[in-house]
Amino acid sequence: MNPTLTVSDLTIAFGNRPPVVDLVSFSVDRGETLALVGESGSGKTLCCRSVLQILPPTAKILSGDITFKGTERSRSDENALILNLAEATEKELLKVRGNRIAMVFQEPMRSMSPLHTIGNQVSEVLHLHSECDAVEAKSIVLDEFDEVGFSDPERIYNAYPFELSGGMLQRAGIAMATVAKPDLLIADEPTTALDMTTQALVLGLLKKMQKKSAMALILVTHDLGVVANLADKVVVMNRGRVVESGTATRVLRDPVHGYTRMLIDSAAHMPDTDDSSLDKTGADSESDAPIMELIDVSKTFKSRASVPWRKPEIIKAVNHVDISLKRGSTLAVVGESGSGKSTLGRIAMGSIAPDSGGRVLFRATETSKGVDVTDMDGEQLSAFRRNAQMVFQDPRSSLSPRMQIVDAICEPLEIHQLGTKSERIDKAGQLLERVGLDNSMMRRYPHAFSGGQRQRLSIARALALEPKLLILDEPTSALDVSVQSQILDLLEQLRDDLQLSYMFISHDLAVVARIADEIAVMRRGFIVERAPTDLLLAEPKHPYTRALIAAHPEPDINKKIDLNAVAQGAGEPDSWEDAFKFQRNEIPPLQQYAPGHWLRARM
Repeated sequence: MNPTLTVSDLTIAFGNRPPVVDLVSFSVDRGETLALVGESGSGKTLCCRSVLQILPPTAKILSGDITFKGTERSRSDENALILNLAEATEKELLKVRGNRIAMVFQEPMRSMSPLHTIGNQVSEVLHLHSECDAVEAKSIVLDEFDEVGFSDPERIYNAYPFELSGGMLQRAGIAMATVAKPDLLIADEPTTALDMTTQALVLGLLKKMQKKSAMALILVTHDLGVVANLADKVVVMNRGRVVESGTATRVLRDPVHGYTRMLIDSAAHMPDTDDSSLDKTGADSESDAPIMELIDVSKTFKSRASVPWRKPEIIKAVNHVDISLKRGSTLAVVGESGSGKSTLGRIAMGSIAPDSGGRVLFRATETSKGVDVTDMDGEQLSAFRRNAQMVFQDPRSSLSPRMQIVDAICEPLEIHQLGTKSERIDKAGQLLERVGLDNSMMRRYPHAFSGGQRQRLSIARALALEPKLLILDEPTSALDVSVQSQILDLLEQLRDDLQLSYMFISHDLAVVARIADEIAVMRRGFIVERAPTDLLLAEPKHPYTRALIAAHPEPDINKKIDLNAVAQGAGEPDSWEDAFKFQRNEIPPLQQYAPGHWLRARM
């Protein structure tokens, strides 16, 4: 055994505070993948940043060794093969960063300069760490772009970061990290911000790049499904300490520590087709009049030109969507980023108007006549929003940092002039208790709460007006798996107790499988398949639906992602319209394939 990296008794603290990383030890060998697993705040990222000495300014390594052993590339760097990075000088670190050890960050947009092209930023690594000229560097970068799966490397080389999607940016980030052929690659939550199909393809790409160069890989994640598909060894961290470590097979099959078992149990998984959890109670509550209907809804945007010499594009975000939501049930709208699902939710909420001809009918009660949300004036729209509220993906952005929690929850009541001041405060306390928080927290500000608590606060605020419909836009995607499970439990309980109806927007079929009665799958603005949850998961007919199911990583060492199924169903965005012949006047209709099962078939 000759580890590429060995971390021994690492302890890190901020100022004079107690250590946030306490006596952490692990090692990773050449060609091996080590997964650092744990929830936000467990110290995973700090451990990895300490390897490259890019810690926050107030963080300091109190003790421990970080020993790096690289492969010999030439006689000139023979003395740099073994290095204690915890004590390395800045000059020694400059030779290692990006060359011997590279890092892929969670948010590639933030790790790239918006003022320089992708090609120039990736080429910079070669200019810093090799003697190749500009022509040779460009050739190497284009080859690397081809390796990471870009169909048009030359176009990517000349593109700016804002011109690429999240998945393409992450591929570019991987190319930047691997172009110098490092001995060690650190991937810090490289797929957390990505859709399931894109995540699966990026994981496959990391495997491919590792196999080609036999580099060591440290994968930072909170998702044990990702671990099962990629890792050889696992180190589980909680509150700055290692609570369990071992081979991925042993840890996932026979976890010893209760925290590891909790992470495995909390992970969303695709249920078996005969799983009793698929029998949704809301499916039996179908009434003659659905609470909301979207009829022939489309939405077209005119994009601004990204650079002066390019013309603005016409983007059809939503295309001829027809869906209805049964009263007291949950309709999930599932698809990748850019599929149009959030735009559809905003149209349903009355925040934006659909193109002419589209209608959104809302029925406050079973006997009431449907009113068209798209044709409401200000007073009517205000009355509608007492019955319909929205919960957003990022609770940090949806709660004002300058307002105490009691004021944030009472604000909707004040706008609609409901109750006296003392009655509003009393109701705020009741709502906090209903979502599982203590009413003594009312005078705190949002920054004093965790991510899961802030999402509970957002839900409490949405419930203040006692709505009948909640539109939930990715309410769990930014949360750790255990917190995600708690929020889903809360939403299920609130739906049953208050007889709410949900439109649940998500990119994760495994999450909506737990809560949804019916699923509508969106792709490029179209509903491509719609069916009750149990039917759609048991008998998916559209290739894109099958790709979403195949792309979900399970925390089971025996269930690997089928990358062929993902690639075949997801396809490349540029080839989607050609593959499905979605041309202006040749849109394949959404047809009933079986009772309750609708499908937009290929032409």
